[in-house]
Amino acid sequence: GSTIEELLRYFTAFPSLFFTLDITHALLNKQNYLDYIAEFKDKLIQLQISGISSSKPDYLTGLFESEVDLKLILKNISCMNLPLRISNTNFETFLQSVDYYKSIV
Repeated sequence: GSTIEELLRYFTAFPSLFFTLDITHALLNKQNYLDYIAEFKDKLIQLQISGISSSKPDYLTGLFESEVDLKLILKNISCMNLPLRISNTNFETFLQSVDYYKSIV
């Protein structure tokens, strides 16, 4: 993961650069995703999220089975008018995650 300071260096060097914020990776790195959104709102083109599990990788963990409660995060990001990528490599898990997201927002 990159810190806000590291990303600022990239955006200063390459002003036309944009990025996808992976909220799950921010959480796993003990960083506040809202700080990234506040700092880089003009650079964000997409948000990405998946569930968090101590027993399997995030890309295999559905939102509905996350060990971290994602409800408030999902409500917050649903209002941001940005595309959301739910990162699950298993199709059934992805569909269940979409249903879970819809039930929250």
